[in-house]
Amino acid sequence: MGAVICHNSQPIAYASASLTPCQQSYSQIEKELLAILFGCTKFHQYIYGRQTLVETDHKPIVSLMKKPLYDIPPRLQTIMLRLQPYDLKVSYKPGKYLYIADTLSRAALSEQSLKEVDQELDLHINMLISTLSVSPEKLKEIKENSIKDEVLSKIIIYCQNGWPEHKRSVSPSVKPYFDFKHQIYVIDNIVFKDTSIIIPFNMRNYLLNLIHEGHQGINSCIRLAKGTIYWHNINKDIEKFVSQCHTCLTFRNNNSKEPLISHDYKLLAWNKVGNDLFEINNLKYLIVVDYFSKYPEIALLNSSNSSSVITHLKSIFARHGIHILP
Repeated sequence: MGAVICHNSQPIAYASASLTPCQQSYSQIEKELLAILFGCTKFHQYIYGRQTLVETDHKPIVSLMKKPLYDIPPRLQTIMLRLQPYDLKVSYKPGKYLYIADTLSRAALSEQSLKEVDQELDLHINMLISTLSVSPEKLKEIKENSIKDEVLSKIIIYCQNGWPEHKRSVSPSVKPYFDFKHQIYVIDNIVFKDTSIIIPFNMRNYLLNLIHEGHQGINSCIRLAKGTIYWHNINKDIEKFVSQCHTCLTFRNNNSKEPLISHDYKLLAWNKVGNDLFEINNLKYLIVVDYFSKYPEIALLNSSNSSSVITHLKSIFARHGIHILP
């Protein structure tokens, strides 16, 4: 890592350090954020209590710093919390123009810095895993299958080495995950999206059966999966799985058709009438039809409430007479 503090574009002090073995396994965005924390910690006496402009060559950091803390991936929250005391304004600057900091990062001192961040991240990770309602055996199975999975294995590599800048450069199978790549992180070869585990392809059917074990409806199953497990088009897969469940199809409520009922009326106009409300082009109407002559009366309604309907019915009955009750 390399950092330089400048005033009016003139350097004041320099700093560099090597990453610990644990930090070397961080994703690219974690390393970039860690570098900012390193610079802030090193130059604390200069910048504390002052607004500081931070220039970085990693563009995703700019949008990340504008997000509320709860909307940031849990692993990054640990570093972001340590940046809270500082008034930072982050801007993007291509690496070819960050001459000094880039040079320092390539000729870093052997001294390792921010080892306490490793401990905090380990603590945060252990806490996150302990809150998951997944057995250790199942976590191990997810881990093993994630490494073998065609999509997740590529995501793990992207998280470790950095995502391509453009979506077109990403492997086609991973493109559905590109738009929220900064919400994805890897813990012990298990891929997470925020707090949800991204499930390998060959374990999805098992999870669908587990979610629908109580034969709940589509919406209930989606709510059950939310915040716990994730994969691309999971909601569509749940909907398809539930709608094809043999048990649910067997015992679902059958909407039986009501038989047609013939209307008994005397051979006399306006002896029996029917009325209904309908809507065309966002305008509401009342229709009254005489059963004998099929003559309709239509009135435009300002409102579909009962008082408006009664007012128009009174007007119609005043013109044609009150129908004869049976």
